[in-house]
Amino acid sequence: MNKKSVNVKIGDSVQFRYRHDSSVTLIGSVVNVLTNTIIEDVSDSSNKIPGLENRQLVKLGQF
Repeated sequence: MNKKSVNVKIGDSVQFRYRHDSSVTLIGSVVNVLTNTIIEDVSDSSNKIPGLENRQLVKLGQF
C-alpha cells in the first residue's frame, strides 16, 4: 500500500470539502494536528453555512 505523506503545521491554510455537502469547499487554518486528523478553524471562511461549527475535524488525506 502506498502511503501519502502530508506535512501540515499549525497555522497552515488548508482547503477541504464539507463532509455533509461535498459541493461546498471550505478553507481554514490548522489549529491542531492529531494522529490521523487535523482540526481547522473555518470562522473566516467565505462559505457561511447555517449551523456550521467554527472548528472542523478533517481526516488526513481529505484535503
